Amino acid sequence: MHESWHHNNSRILNHSPTITMLSATPSHSFPSRRPSVAAGATHPSTRTQTRPIARSSRRPAYARPTASFENRRTAQKPPSTTICPHRSDRPPRARPSPSRTAPPLNTTTDGGVPETDATHTNRLWKRVMTTRGRGNNVINTVPGRATRPTAAWQAKMKGGPGAASSTSSKDSGIGNSGRTRLDTGTASRTRAKSSRASSASRSTTTTTTAATTTTTLPAAKLSDGDFEAQVLNPRGISIDAEAKSVTPFYHFGTVPPSDVEFYRQLPGLAESKLWLDPDDTSFVTDVVREYASMRNYKLCEAEFAAYATETLLKREIRNPSLPESRTWWAERLVQLTARPDKAWAAPPFLDDGSAPVPRKAYAFVMRPDCAYWISLQAFNPDYRKRVKEYVSVRLDRILCPYLSIEFKKDDTSVGHARNQVAAAASIALYNRWRVRAAKVTAARQRWSERYTTALRHYGLTFTGDQFEVWCVTAMVDEASGEWKGCCMRRLWQDAFDTPGGVRMFVSWSNEIHRWGLAVHGPACERDIKVCMRSTPGADRTSLDGEEFESEGE
Repeated sequence: MHESWHHNNSRILNHSPTITMLSATPSHSFPSRRPSVAAGATHPSTRTQTRPIARSSRRPAYARPTASFENRRTAQKPPSTTICPHRSDRPPRARPSPSRTAPPLNTTTDGGVPETDATHTNRLWKRVMTTRGRGNNVINTVPGRATRPTAAWQAKMKGGPGAASSTSSKDSGIGNSGRTRLDTGTASRTRAKSSRASSASRSTTTTTTAATTTTTLPAAKLSDGDFEAQVLNPRGISIDAEAKSVTPFYHFGTVPPSDVEFYRQLPGLAESKLWLDPDDTSFVTDVVREYASMRNYKLCEAEFAAYATETLLKREIRNPSLPESRTWWAERLVQLTARPDKAWAAPPFLDDGSAPVPRKAYAFVMRPDCAYWISLQAFNPDYRKRVKEYVSVRLDRILCPYLSIEFKKDDTSVGHARNQVAAAASIALYNRWRVRAAKVTAARQRWSERYTTALRHYGLTFTGDQFEVWCVTAMVDEASGEWKGCCMRRLWQDAFDTPGGVRMFVSWSNEIHRWGLAVHGPACERDIKVCMRSTPGADRTSLDGEEFESEGE
């Protein structure tokens, strides 16, 4: 049986000369799947001998080159028409060794490297920032990359100075920050010089056009030492800090109340929560202790402002919508930004421009630390939405502020605080005068002194534990009714270091709020109603003859 298997297998191999017989001992160690053979027996595969098989030297068809490939390989190539010679035809070029390119090492006597000379470093850095060249032979000297103008800047300036947008000089505008054009022909310009030039150009900008030359005024800041001289005074606004102190009852011509209930019994003011009680001993003692602690701890301005707004500057309970009850209401706003617009104009310059008066531009974008405004709820709901056509209305609910407040940490910034109050009070008072002037014109009356009496605005400055009370009054030409500016005069100065100082502040606060709600608010309402009544086709208002002729005080 085994012999027949061997005979058949050999005959198959003879007919397949390209097949190589497997070795009896395989090169891998995979487990065999053949049936086991008894001990002493020999597997038939082990008796098979490997025979040499003749191999063909001819490549298979897939490995032989194609006819098209042979044609491309044996075809004669045309001569080269390029300008540059073949790489093989170029003369060899020796690459310089590091010894020929690197400068000799400057070593010390002991073989070490010396420390870097700061002078040489500065010279090298200056060359990198200002020039461009090769080695020591500088060619094409131009400003360094860090100081050269960009492509965008060159494209913007291609049209010349006339292409830049010009800003006309306005009475209350911000001076545009100008830019200094780089001098590309000067290689020695440094960054320090360009920085000084740009900072100087931000103060004053001159724009030249084909016809006229317009100069924009330098922009002013509230902290400038010349803010009063170059911003307020050219607009007729003055600050009188030398006036002697007077009591609030003398200033308003009122009688000192017996208690705080007096203010709650005033018509329309029963629901107000603004009143402070000067007879509350516990309240007065707490205020003195708090300010003494903040002064000793040297707390920041925000701490003084937070305590004053929580304790001394009360506010009414807010409502999401205006209530139907037409009671006079004051709304306290903290850091409300009021930008000038058509109904909220900035005070104009009053000089005629004939004499050169130094002045600066100021935008009058006011953001007092705290301010009290009249609520719109006292106006008739039928025409509340039309009130903004005659006066500036903010947040759709407040108008005609009557008290502005500023805080500072200590008295070192008292001038800054006064400037802030003067600017905020002057723009509020100027727009109050505009409403009064419109009322006089609508009523076809002539301006008289009685129309100027109610044109006031009050201010408070807090510098640490000290405070000042200010009154800003309008100055109007009695014959023509033209605006002539205003004067901010100090009424009282004191501190919260004694119970007497706290009680005096309480009296001033109560009297100012009484004037704002009982005098200022109704006067504004009457002026607006007269203007609405004189408008053909406008809403009808309940305005009798006495209110029509009232001067508002």
